Amino acid sequence: MKIYGYSERGIVNSIIFNIGDNKRLITEFIKLIPVLSEIDEPDDYDILLEQSFSQFGTSDLIVIAYYNNPKKKLILFFEAKVKANKKNWTLNKHFEYFNSLLDYKEKHDKNLNGRAPHYASNLFYQLYLKEFLIRNIENLDNNIPKKDILNISRKIGNNEIVKKAVEMLKGVRPNCYYIGIVPSMEKQCMKLNFNEQMIHFLSWNKIEDFAKANVLNKVLDIFQFNRGQIY
Repeated sequence: MKIYGYSERGIVNSIIFNIGDNKRLITEFIKLIPVLSEIDEPDDYDILLEQSFSQFGTSDLIVIAYYNNPKKKLILFFEAKVKANKKNWTLNKHFEYFNSLLDYKEKHDKNLNGRAPHYASNLFYQLYLKEFLIRNIENLDNNIPKKDILNISRKIGNNEIVKKAVEMLKGVRPNCYYIGIVPSMEKQCMKLNFNEQMIHFLSWNKIEDFAKANVLNKVLDIFQFNRGQIY
């Protein structure tokens, strides 16, 4: 029997479930991100899949790395995008659209909620919201809404599971990274310079090569099942 998953979430989930509790492989996966290629081996991990943060959005994957020294704790937020039916998916287009939202807001000084199509699925906006969450994380308990960069109110709400996940993230802002998993090929990712605010990129083809090198057959099966849609 084989189990298949659809599109980006299917592959992300398969990576984590295929790796299981193999800490060495989780570390090797993290080291695929150039800026983290030389991190020390963490003592333990927590992993959150498709975790909601209420009005701050949902993360496809969060990896929390723990060390004996609490100050070394790392948090990685991953947002995954696939090309789907777009022949020319590029990071530049996502970045340009994100900038166009900022330009509109600056010119009109309005809340964009409902005025700009697809803004909520823009890669840079999704990653920004996670940085915005971390920036405000010590002041969310009062549930007073925070205005984001598009002048949209955000609060964490009262869901106990969401609040539990928020507690796991506290106290680590200097050690947070925001990673887009993208259809662009590895060489294209390396050429881009969008690394302000700790934003970095990882290509699907590099992840598939990692799965081949480590014989993650369940991951490879799902890449094959989704062939033509991912990158």
